[in-house]
Amino acid sequence: MKKRIGFRLFSSFLALVFFMLSFSACSVKVKSSDFFADYSLKQSAVFRDSDGNEVKPKFSGKDGDYIDITFSEPVSVNTLVLYEKGDNITEFEIFINRNGTFESIYKQDKVGEFRYCAFNPETTNALRLQIQKTREGSFSLKDIDVLNAVHARTSFGVTAYAVTDTILSPDSIDPTHLQIISDFILFSAVTFDENGNLTYNDFTLDDKTISGEEALKIAIKNIRAAQGNSSPAIYINLLGPDGDVDTKEAKHNQVFEEHADTLIAEIQKLLDTFGADGVSFDYEYPYKKSGWKAYSNFLVALDKAIPDKKISVALGPWGGKLTDDAKEAVDNYEWMSYDLFDEDGYHAPFSVATDTADFLNSSGYDLQKSALGVPFYGRPTDQSAIWTNYYECAERLGKYGNIDTAPLKTTLLEGGETTEETVTTPRYLNSYQMVFDKTAFAYDYGFGGMMVWHYACDAKADTGLSLFEAMAEAVLSRQP
Repeated sequence: MKKRIGFRLFSSFLALVFFMLSFSACSVKVKSSDFFADYSLKQSAVFRDSDGNEVKPKFSGKDGDYIDITFSEPVSVNTLVLYEKGDNITEFEIFINRNGTFESIYKQDKVGEFRYCAFNPETTNALRLQIQKTREGSFSLKDIDVLNAVHARTSFGVTAYAVTDTILSPDSIDPTHLQIISDFILFSAVTFDENGNLTYNDFTLDDKTISGEEALKIAIKNIRAAQGNSSPAIYINLLGPDGDVDTKEAKHNQVFEEHADTLIAEIQKLLDTFGADGVSFDYEYPYKKSGWKAYSNFLVALDKAIPDKKISVALGPWGGKLTDDAKEAVDNYEWMSYDLFDEDGYHAPFSVATDTADFLNSSGYDLQKSALGVPFYGRPTDQSAIWTNYYECAERLGKYGNIDTAPLKTTLLEGGETTEETVTTPRYLNSYQMVFDKTAFAYDYGFGGMMVWHYACDAKADTGLSLFEAMAEAVLSRQP
């Protein structure tokens, strides 16, 4: 469920509960595939407790305890994989032995059933894993693996959603980011109605109202002017008729079943007019079998009509029930692995990455076509309808923090009315290290790339805290 412009409430609380139950029911299966076996250094490692005694590659103790992972000679290493019994760990840290001194290189919060801890390659003869804090003063790690995950990929992309009116100024695009982004999806400018006709949404630029058509032209011009040697593909996202859960689905079905020819002709004209590389759909979501069937049939028909253009579809990692023909017709999937919470109210923690991978494998979706979604925004731990931009708290979080506790003045939308309020509830974000970890996992596991909602939420490249930079650094950490 993507953050729109500003703040919004979910359209259906019951639908959200259904999705959350589906998400929570996912079990961790990624670890059983042993996808990193070729990179494991475990067999040559010796594990020693804090007293220097050799132990098995598992670890139980209390707050502050550590285990050392040693090698007879220096090795190159870039990942630890941790498996916890239960969910007690709330803060842990990784150190590297440099010239006889252990120096910190990594900090994060939870471990849980499976945690992929990635960092830049280090050559060392010893690492230290220290558990700093737990819920109940004790913990138990069932297993620990140490990896040198180095391998080349023929392709690995980064897709960025850009809300059209946030990039209407040339300085709103950081050229450094465009060296990382492979695909831009321009969002919120175009909508199709119940008869399949496209309409453009108006925006404000320099206190003047401009049409969505003009806004798209400006946004595309700004991207092309800033791209330098890169050349990201540009997609135009189409939102359909709005409504509550039932009426929205019925309206979409009406278009897909009765006015498909009109919508397809409109899309062809749209892509030709703007020279876009493809069209993107963010249909949240079909709920019934009939809705998935209508959506699937439309995507197949559209694919046949625009063979030289691409189709991108955003889906949630819980109920994507496209037909096999539709799965084949779609070129790219953006998996919205956010606006999902764990039992502590943490928004999009690392576990959603493994849950998404498990869902794709069990549902027959092509990993190579799939981008793992990450939020460049935070949500309160009480799951209230507030979305905060990463760049506003990046300096407070630093590279390792995920929880922002500073008082936040914000605007809430309730019952059609807005109110100003100061929020003190902690907000959970995906900071630099979390995005690094998820990117490394996606790269190693076989995803086609990463997806971001949304472009304007990131910190500038020159801050050293840009999440796009975290993605680029993670990919480089896996290169031969």
